[in-house]
Amino acid sequence: MHKRGLLLLILLLLVAWSGGCSAVKLTDVLATDAENVRRIKAMNLLEHTVALAPIQSEISRQKIVDEKTERLMEIDATALAAKLIETFRANNVFKKITQIAPQDTAQKSLIKEARAKKATLLMRVTLKKARVYGTGNNDSALGNTAMWFMLGVPSLWGADMNYGVEITTEVSFLDVASSADFATLLHSYEYTFKEEGGMNYLERSGSLAVLIMPPQYCSDDLNKVKDAVLPLAQEQFLLKLAEQTKKELGSK
Repeated sequence: MHKRGLLLLILLLLVAWSGGCSAVKLTDVLATDAENVRRIKAMNLLEHTVALAPIQSEISRQKIVDEKTERLMEIDATALAAKLIETFRANNVFKKITQIAPQDTAQKSLIKEARAKKATLLMRVTLKKARVYGTGNNDSALGNTAMWFMLGVPSLWGADMNYGVEITTEVSFLDVASSADFATLLHSYEYTFKEEGGMNYLERSGSLAVLIMPPQYCSDDLNKVKDAVLPLAQEQFLLKLAEQTKKELGSK
């Protein structure tokens, strides 16, 4: 009886330790922070009328070294452009921002369309990289494993494996109002959005192997992880891009 009670105490301590040491969940990291949104909105409004060119994507050119630990995130550039307009308007980035969609995406045509919209700047965005990746176990994996061995069941809610999301974009602004004959590059910058956090077994896998082995040794499904984090990642990426744009152009 004494031994059984001791084992139970050890198990409870392991579970408590696992929960206390568990990494912050990636979905929580990517959740919108209302205070942060208020801060970005309160930053100075940029006195520009901007025309956004169709977003270009070079994501497919990325090379994946190990398919077991990394996946490309194919982003719908058209949908992202519409969401960018919405995010920039909501967060008071520019005096006015509109989207242009000329049949010919050559720069000369883009500049002509921007001028037709009476824009002062042409904004060009190129997606260079977008990926989701796994980084391995975190501190709660030991507690999950102990539960599996002592009770024969996994801790399905413990965020015991870490994953990350990364989106890199190149942004440039052309001054199309300074001359009727040409447009000059006002400013360009590269921005990388990157966040990491834990995910639990139900979020990262659907394998029944957990019935015969601890969750940390079961295969994960990066496509499932990607589907779970992509909408949140895109939203936070655009919010951070709005903030970065205010910082970049605010000093010009």
